[in-house]
Amino acid sequence: MAKVIEVRSFPDDQIVQRIPSSKHEFGTQLIVRESQQALFLNKGKLLLCLDPGTYTIDNAIIPGIDELLPGGVDSLQCDIWFLNKTVKTDLRWGTGAPVEYLDPEFGIMVPVGAYGTFESYIE
Repeated sequence: MAKVIEVRSFPDDQIVQRIPSSKHEFGTQLIVRESQQALFLNKGKLLLCLDPGTYTIDNAIIPGIDELLPGGVDSLQCDIWFLNKTVKTDLRWGTGAPVEYLDPEFGIMVPVGAYGTFESYIE
């Protein structure tokens, strides 16, 4: 039975998940779900970016991979990063405690704080 690599879901505050660098054997199934993207990196170099779908890891999936692999190799040594492309809403920011600010007009220390929410996403 072929090995399957996938990320079923992300925690609410997570945008990326790394599949540790290891030898991913040819024939392994890679499932990229809707609202995800998968990146293959080798020694910091981007090898491939995959959109949603089901893929089989082999030497045909990455153009030019044969140049990086010695003859007879049946696995790919790389990191696989899954990107969560859903919109993250209600992300909160703010000062944990008020910051003391010297008012230049009155010469007194004034506690100043700020907070709010924002949303983010990966295109």
